[in-house]
Amino acid sequence: MDSFAIQDLISELTDLELAILLALICQEHCVIETPIVNVDNVAGELALICQNKFGLSYAVLDCSSATSTDEFSNSILVPDARKGRLSNQALPSFEAGGYLDERKIVNVVIAKNLDQVSSEIQIQTLELIRSKRIFSRTSIHTAQRTFLFMPVIGYDDTAGRGVRLNKHLNDFFLFSHFHEIGAGLPNLEGDDGWPTDDQASLSSVVRKPQHLDDHFHTNQRQISEQIILHLRLLSDAVSVSAEVNRYLHNIVVFLRLNRGVAGGMSAKATKYFMIVAKSLASLHGIDYLTPSVVCLAAKKVYRHRIVVAKPEDDRSLQYGSHLSSVAMLLKGVDPDQIIDSVISEVEVPL
Repeated sequence: MDSFAIQDLISELTDLELAILLALICQEHCVIETPIVNVDNVAGELALICQNKFGLSYAVLDCSSATSTDEFSNSILVPDARKGRLSNQALPSFEAGGYLDERKIVNVVIAKNLDQVSSEIQIQTLELIRSKRIFSRTSIHTAQRTFLFMPVIGYDDTAGRGVRLNKHLNDFFLFSHFHEIGAGLPNLEGDDGWPTDDQASLSSVVRKPQHLDDHFHTNQRQISEQIILHLRLLSDAVSVSAEVNRYLHNIVVFLRLNRGVAGGMSAKATKYFMIVAKSLASLHGIDYLTPSVVCLAAKKVYRHRIVVAKPEDDRSLQYGSHLSSVAMLLKGVDPDQIIDSVISEVEVPL
């Protein structure tokens, strides 16, 4: 497909499809946030997008505080009729009949409510993302070449929005995307193949990719690996002027100095900021970085990272400020407001 055809295809994508495409271009992982009542529907929509739009295998995990490490490990493996090759008879056999467990991890792991699992499983998730492998009782399972881990985190008005994952794990997610209830779920609403509670396990659903046509499947154009590779090359070739580069780093500095920010502004986040900005430029069909694209990237990269400061930790208290005044100033502040405030303060290059 030529560049015009690719841009035409991108313009038809929904917000969740674009989020997955951006993560695949950058070869990193992302967080999907949505109101808590919408978590199951968004997970179903993501699963259908992976299958129908990208032709990828996926596993949907229903995480909770009771989820064990064994359940987590086994739920993300591709189910095969025969798990592996015959083992060497001189070695201990882990499978009945002398077969080694050589199953691989699915292309996309969709983990609902990952913030509710134990710290041990969050650390296991971090190791999975870093090394692209996971240990089970029988073997070491490796990820496939295309691998994406997507937690679907729900929130309610009482809990608010903030960092609820292990801080090291949270930092490894490239960006976050918030899906409103009213944004729509076109794939789920028009699909009859999504399993009901009677048809599938409540703990996990694993599906393999179907054999798809290169460009059409049920009248929908597919996004092939060649298209993703082409967009990745375009992203790497995006030029950044000195003025826009300075603008990007000024946003980082202003975020770090903002009184509402207590943490989350890591070096990895700054690296991801540039990667996402250049990838968004390629998705917009331009080969140079603009201030508007930088602002969009800032909202994507930092909203799940920013740790909102507590009034009692504000630096101005050391110089005579009253706690009640600081508390009033920081009341109701969330990462979205902080990012918008910083963007409005930083001078935009001409």
